[in-house]
Amino acid sequence: MIHTDCKGRYGAPKIYFLLLNTGFSVSLKPVQRIMRKANIYSITIKRFRPHSNNKPVEAREKVLEREV
Repeated sequence: MIHTDCKGRYGAPKIYFLLLNTGFSVSLKPVQRIMRKANIYSITIKRFRPHSNNKPVEAREKVLEREV
């Protein structure tokens, strides 16, 4: 019950490494398959939320077309 102990945050890669460290001989693909069959998914949090900018666009000089 690694998934419930970590409050549903761990996905297959972290559970796989925990199983390896505790002495179980298993690979990543079977862990993914078992989790998919049991409908166990990790909680993913989107860290960046883009915000709309309603400010008017400022006119700027064309720096690239400027002669030196």
